Amino acid sequence: MSAGLKRLATLVPYAAVIVGIYCVHSAWIAAVSYHAGALAVAAVGGRAKAPKPSRRFSYWWYASSAVFAVGGVALYLLWLYVWHDSAQVVRRLACLGISRNNWPCFAVYFCCVNSIVEELLWREYLQRDSIRPVFEDFAFAGYHALVLLAFAGAPWAALVFVGCALASWLWRMLRTATGGLAIPILTHLVADISIVIAVHLRAFR
Repeated sequence: MSAGLKRLATLVPYAAVIVGIYCVHSAWIAAVSYHAGALAVAAVGGRAKAPKPSRRFSYWWYASSAVFAVGGVALYLLWLYVWHDSAQVVRRLACLGISRNNWPCFAVYFCCVNSIVEELLWREYLQRDSIRPVFEDFAFAGYHALVLLAFAGAPWAALVFVGCALASWLWRMLRTATGGLAIPILTHLVADISIVIAVHLRAFR
């Protein structure tokens, strides 16, 4: 895949979020269209390399899982500072098609699919081995901030932008250090599950 096409590929989640959340007001359409678009990019870009086994698998797994679980813990602890009333989050989610009844289905879908698809897109087809922050790290962070802007103010979205840019950089480093996608996918799954649990405990418990 050429450099120009790779830059265009970073726009896939932005298009999905803008159309799904801001135009048709459906979190389902946003998520499914993003994942479908990312998989389409993966198919065009060629077959992903199989993760290579690493002798340091256990070390990277234990060390990095704790780091990525911080996302959900931070969301849980900061929740009442961001939203004084959880009901406003529940109402906003309802406007996007997520209710107490279908939340478990959305949560399971998100946890099962998101980490795999995102790592295939961002840390396989768009992977760059530079130790410095790269454009893709900020592109990854930007669409997450765009999602949060539908729920909270710009200062909190900016905080998410910084946190996701750092997470993207760490996942790139893990991809390079371990020679495969196994650790990035598993630790991304830890991050997603921790965030889903935080939302469940604060909004739907």
